Amino acid sequence: MVNRDVLEPVSSRARARRLPQNADAGTRVARPALRSHAASRLVGGGHDRPAPVPPRTFRPTGRGSIQMIQRRGQLPKASDIVVEAIRQKILVERLPVGTRLPSEAELVEEYGLGRVTVREALRILERDGLVDVRRGPHGGLFVRHADIAQVSDALALMFALRNTTLGEFAAFRLAVEPEVARLAALNATDEQRAALVAAASDEPPVLQRTADLHSMIAEACGNDVHEMVLKGLHVSLAHHFRRELITDEHKAGTGRAHRKIAGCIAAGDAEGAQRAMTKHLEVYAAYIRDNGLESEPIVPSGPQR
Repeated sequence: MVNRDVLEPVSSRARARRLPQNADAGTRVARPALRSHAASRLVGGGHDRPAPVPPRTFRPTGRGSIQMIQRRGQLPKASDIVVEAIRQKILVERLPVGTRLPSEAELVEEYGLGRVTVREALRILERDGLVDVRRGPHGGLFVRHADIAQVSDALALMFALRNTTLGEFAAFRLAVEPEVARLAALNATDEQRAALVAAASDEPPVLQRTADLHSMIAEACGNDVHEMVLKGLHVSLAHHFRRELITDEHKAGTGRAHRKIAGCIAAGDAEGAQRAMTKHLEVYAAYIRDNGLESEPIVPSGPQR
């Protein structure tokens, strides 16, 4: 629904009061053209002038765009308009990595905004992993795609801030990863099967490679949602180890479990891979419980030994 208070900031009664005294009902009184909601209500830097409506091909579209720009009921900042327009261009047009985008100077001209505001927008897009700002004679603004490592870092930070526990982490893994192992046995390529067997051959297993192995299984499962969620947990998978409590016996048991899981996936044994992963994670949950770690945070607050 159009907000008429935005499009018509002066009420009909107020406009009537401003008509010349000798004007009758048929008199047409010139007044400045009304600007759009986006242009008339931008909150930008002190050097910016009101922006014209962006060109049709570069305008934010869709309910998600409106919700983003009007976050928490606030008026949109000028940089938000540029951020969402470029974001939508990349997503809607499915622009590949390396595609050249309008330069900073071209964006300033396009939107009638100051360089400070445009640079703020580009910093946000660069932080989100959607653009690459290259300096120098061959520089410019280019499309890039967000890295799963950014998601992983963000999740680890959120877990740390919320004190998410190892018990919760173990329960989630037990509910999800056995099915992922089953799917990997059905969908993995020959190269992925060989890589899993090689990664599981560490003797004893290296902790970082342990996290890598679970990410590799997720990548091989053929389901993008499973893959992104579990690979997004990669940093947390690496953090959850309590090295001071891991014995040689634990390492040996983990190595045997990994080789069993990788072997089943390599052989295409879906049910065997699911059973092996379930048993592996049940042992992990018991380790958490037996060491009184269920209420401990996934990401420890201090350095690990």
